[in-house]
Amino acid sequence: MRYSIIRLIAASAACFALAQGAQACNGDQILFEDKFEFADPGWGTTGDQFKIENGKLLLRAPQNAGTWVVNKAFVFDSADICYTITLSDTSSDPTASYGGLVFWMTDIQTFFSLATSSNGFFKVSRRISNQWAADPIGWTKTDALKQGPNMANKVRLRLDGQLITVEINDQKVTQFRAQKPSQPTPIGFMGFSPASSADGWTFSDLKVTNVVKDAK
Repeated sequence: MRYSIIRLIAASAACFALAQGAQACNGDQILFEDKFEFADPGWGTTGDQFKIENGKLLLRAPQNAGTWVVNKAFVFDSADICYTITLSDTSSDPTASYGGLVFWMTDIQTFFSLATSSNGFFKVSRRISNQWAADPIGWTKTDALKQGPNMANKVRLRLDGQLITVEINDQKVTQFRAQKPSQPTPIGFMGFSPASSADGWTFSDLKVTNVVKDAK
Protein backbone atom coordinates (compact mmCIF):
# COMPACT_ATOMS: atom_id res chain seq x y z
CA MET A 1 0.00 0.00 0.00
CA ARG A 2 2.79 2.40 0.95
CA TYR A 3 4.63 1.57 -2.30
CA SER A 4 1.51 2.45 -4.30
CA ILE A 5 1.21 5.80 -2.53
CA ILE A 6 4.86 6.61 -3.28
CA ARG A 7 4.35 5.74 -6.93
CA LEU A 8 1.25 7.94 -7.06
CA ILE A 9 3.13 10.90 -5.54
CA ALA A 10 6.00 10.45 -8.00
CA ALA A 11 3.62 10.28 -10.95
CA SER A 12 1.79 13.39 -9.76
CA ALA A 13 5.08 15.28 -9.42
CA ALA A 14 6.11 14.27 -12.94
CA CYS A 15 2.79 15.46 -14.36
CA PHE A 16 3.15 18.76 -12.51
CA ALA A 17 6.67 19.26 -13.91
CA LEU A 18 5.43 18.62 -17.43
CA ALA A 19 2.58 21.03 -16.94
CA GLN A 20 4.98 23.70 -15.68
CA GLY A 21 7.20 23.19 -18.74
CA ALA A 22 4.23 23.36 -21.08
CA GLN A 23 3.47 26.88 -19.83
CA ALA A 24 6.56 28.28 -21.57
CA CYS A 25 5.62 30.79 -24.27
CA ASN A 26 2.03 29.67 -24.00
CA GLY A 27 0.25 33.00 -23.59
CA ASP A 28 -3.23 33.50 -24.94
CA GLN A 29 -1.88 35.65 -27.78
CA ILE A 30 0.77 34.53 -30.27
CA LEU A 31 2.60 37.73 -31.19
CA PHE A 32 5.01 36.13 -33.65
CA GLU A 33 5.83 32.58 -34.72
CA ASP A 34 8.27 31.34 -37.34
CA LYS A 35 8.98 27.69 -38.12
CA PHE A 36 11.35 28.79 -40.92
CA GLU A 37 9.47 26.95 -43.63
CA PHE A 38 10.57 29.59 -46.16
CA ALA A 39 12.99 32.52 -46.34
CA ASP A 40 10.81 35.34 -45.04
CA PRO A 41 12.28 38.63 -46.38
CA GLY A 42 11.56 40.20 -42.98
CA TRP A 43 14.81 38.61 -41.82
CA GLY A 44 16.81 40.23 -44.62
CA THR A 45 18.73 38.94 -47.61
CA THR A 46 20.18 35.45 -47.35
CA GLY A 47 23.81 34.76 -48.23
CA ASP A 48 26.96 32.97 -47.05
CA GLN A 49 26.50 34.05 -43.42
CA PHE A 50 22.73 33.69 -43.21
CA LYS A 51 20.18 31.33 -44.74
CA ILE A 52 16.81 29.77 -43.98
CA GLU A 53 16.19 26.19 -45.03
CA ASN A 54 14.79 22.88 -43.75
CA GLY A 55 12.92 24.53 -40.90
CA LYS A 56 15.97 26.33 -39.52
CA LEU A 57 17.64 29.71 -39.61
CA LEU A 58 21.41 29.28 -39.99
CA LEU A 59 24.03 31.86 -39.02
CA ARG A 60 27.68 31.26 -39.90
CA ALA A 61 29.93 34.06 -38.70
CA PRO A 62 33.40 34.54 -40.24
CA GLN A 63 36.43 33.52 -38.21
CA ASN A 64 36.99 35.68 -35.13
CA ALA A 65 33.83 37.69 -35.82
CA GLY A 66 30.12 37.86 -35.20
CA THR A 67 27.01 38.25 -37.31
CA TRP A 68 23.35 38.87 -36.54
CA VAL A 69 20.00 39.23 -38.26
CA VAL A 70 16.92 41.04 -36.99
CA ASN A 71 13.29 40.84 -38.10
CA LYS A 72 12.09 44.44 -37.99
CA ALA A 73 8.60 43.53 -39.19
CA PHE A 74 7.60 42.69 -35.59
CA VAL A 75 8.24 44.72 -32.44
CA PHE A 76 7.47 43.83 -28.83
CA ASP A 77 7.10 45.39 -25.42
CA SER A 78 6.62 42.69 -22.77
CA ALA A 79 7.02 39.27 -24.40
CA ASP A 80 7.62 35.57 -23.77
CA ILE A 81 10.18 34.35 -26.34
CA CYS A 82 11.07 30.69 -27.00
CA TYR A 83 13.45 29.13 -29.53
CA THR A 84 15.73 26.14 -30.03
CA ILE A 85 19.45 26.64 -30.70
CA THR A 86 22.02 24.12 -31.96
CA LEU A 87 25.71 24.30 -32.83
CA SER A 88 25.80 22.59 -36.22
CA ASP A 89 29.59 22.00 -36.28
CA THR A 90 32.37 20.82 -34.02
CA SER A 91 33.87 24.10 -32.87
CA SER A 92 37.63 24.53 -32.83
CA ASP A 93 37.28 26.63 -29.66
CA PRO A 94 33.98 26.35 -27.72
CA THR A 95 35.08 29.13 -25.35
CA ALA A 96 34.90 31.66 -28.21
CA SER A 97 31.96 30.21 -30.16
CA TYR A 98 28.38 31.06 -29.20
CA GLY A 99 24.97 32.00 -30.52
CA GLY A 100 21.72 33.37 -29.22
CA LEU A 101 18.99 35.97 -29.17
CA VAL A 102 19.17 39.70 -29.83
CA PHE A 103 16.49 41.69 -27.98
CA TRP A 104 15.64 45.21 -26.80
CA MET A 105 17.29 46.55 -29.98
CA THR A 106 16.74 50.30 -30.26
CA ASP A 107 19.05 50.49 -33.30
CA ILE A 108 21.69 48.36 -35.01
CA GLN A 109 24.31 49.60 -32.53
CA THR A 110 22.35 49.34 -29.29
CA PHE A 111 20.78 46.12 -27.96
CA PHE A 112 20.89 43.28 -25.44
CA SER A 113 21.81 39.68 -26.26
CA LEU A 114 21.42 36.26 -24.65
CA ALA A 115 24.17 33.84 -25.69
CA THR A 116 24.75 30.14 -25.08
CA SER A 117 27.87 28.13 -25.88
CA SER A 118 28.42 24.44 -26.55
CA ASN A 119 30.51 23.96 -23.40
CA GLY A 120 27.69 24.68 -20.95
CA PHE A 121 27.90 28.44 -20.41
CA PHE A 122 25.49 31.32 -21.05
CA LYS A 123 25.63 35.10 -20.67
CA VAL A 124 23.57 38.25 -21.16
CA SER A 125 25.35 41.19 -22.78
CA ARG A 126 24.55 44.81 -23.58
CA ARG A 127 25.81 46.78 -26.57
CA ILE A 128 25.61 50.58 -26.51
CA SER A 129 26.58 52.82 -29.45
CA ASN A 130 28.42 49.94 -31.15
CA GLN A 131 30.49 49.10 -28.06
CA TRP A 132 30.02 46.16 -25.69
CA ALA A 133 29.21 47.45 -22.20
CA ALA A 134 29.51 45.54 -18.95
CA ASP A 135 27.60 42.24 -19.11
CA PRO A 136 24.48 42.24 -16.91
CA ILE A 137 25.13 38.49 -16.52
CA GLY A 138 28.67 37.31 -17.28
CA TRP A 139 29.57 33.85 -18.54
CA THR A 140 27.81 31.44 -16.19
CA LYS A 141 28.07 27.64 -16.08
CA THR A 142 24.80 25.71 -15.98
CA ASP A 143 23.96 22.01 -16.03
CA ALA A 144 20.74 22.90 -17.86
CA LEU A 145 22.62 23.18 -21.17
CA LYS A 146 23.25 20.07 -23.26
CA GLN A 147 26.89 20.25 -24.30
CA GLY A 148 28.58 19.55 -27.64
CA PRO A 149 27.71 19.97 -31.31
CA ASN A 150 24.34 18.92 -32.75
CA MET A 151 22.72 19.14 -29.32
CA ALA A 152 19.45 21.10 -29.38
CA ASN A 153 18.78 23.40 -26.42
CA LYS A 154 15.41 25.04 -25.75
CA VAL A 155 15.77 28.61 -24.54
CA ARG A 156 13.11 30.89 -23.09
CA LEU A 157 13.50 34.62 -22.46
CA ARG A 158 10.67 36.31 -20.58
CA LEU A 159 10.50 40.11 -20.73
CA ASP A 160 8.04 41.41 -18.14
CA GLY A 161 8.62 45.14 -17.87
CA GLN A 162 12.14 45.55 -16.47
CA LEU A 163 12.24 41.95 -15.22
CA ILE A 164 14.13 39.46 -17.38
CA THR A 165 13.89 35.71 -16.77
CA VAL A 166 15.97 33.12 -18.64
CA GLU A 167 15.12 29.42 -18.83
CA ILE A 168 17.13 26.69 -20.57
CA ASN A 169 15.51 23.32 -21.19
CA ASP A 170 12.69 24.24 -18.78
CA GLN A 171 15.06 25.21 -15.95
CA LYS A 172 15.26 28.81 -14.70
CA VAL A 173 18.94 29.82 -14.82
CA THR A 174 18.76 33.53 -14.00
CA GLN A 175 16.43 36.43 -13.28
CA PHE A 176 17.39 40.12 -13.08
CA ARG A 177 16.25 43.65 -13.86
CA ALA A 178 17.57 45.86 -16.65
CA GLN A 179 16.81 49.17 -18.33
CA LYS A 180 13.86 48.65 -20.64
CA PRO A 181 13.59 50.64 -23.90
CA SER A 182 10.95 53.36 -24.03
CA GLN A 183 9.28 51.82 -27.08
CA PRO A 184 8.60 48.33 -28.52
CA THR A 185 11.63 46.76 -30.20
CA PRO A 186 12.40 43.88 -32.62
CA ILE A 187 14.25 40.63 -31.93
CA GLY A 188 16.83 38.67 -33.88
CA PHE A 189 19.56 36.04 -33.70
CA MET A 190 23.36 36.23 -33.54
CA GLY A 191 26.34 33.93 -33.94
CA PHE A 192 30.04 34.33 -33.11
CA SER A 193 32.99 32.25 -34.31
CA PRO A 194 36.47 31.68 -32.83
CA ALA A 195 39.68 32.67 -34.60
CA SER A 196 40.28 29.23 -36.11
CA SER A 197 36.88 28.26 -37.55
CA ALA A 198 33.67 29.68 -39.00
CA ASP A 199 31.03 27.98 -36.84
CA GLY A 200 27.40 27.52 -37.75
CA TRP A 201 24.51 28.02 -35.31
CA THR A 202 20.96 27.04 -36.19
CA PHE A 203 17.71 28.36 -34.71
CA SER A 204 14.27 26.78 -34.95
CA ASP A 205 10.76 26.82 -33.44
CA LEU A 206 10.70 30.54 -32.71
CA LYS A 207 7.57 31.57 -30.82
CA VAL A 208 6.67 34.83 -29.10
CA THR A 209 3.56 35.23 -26.94
CA ASN A 210 2.22 37.76 -24.50
CA VAL A 211 3.32 37.45 -20.88
CA VAL A 212 1.03 35.46 -18.59
CA LYS A 213 1.37 37.10 -15.18
CA ASP A 214 0.76 33.95 -13.14
CA ALA A 215 3.16 31.75 -15.16
CA LYS A 216 6.56 32.77 -13.86
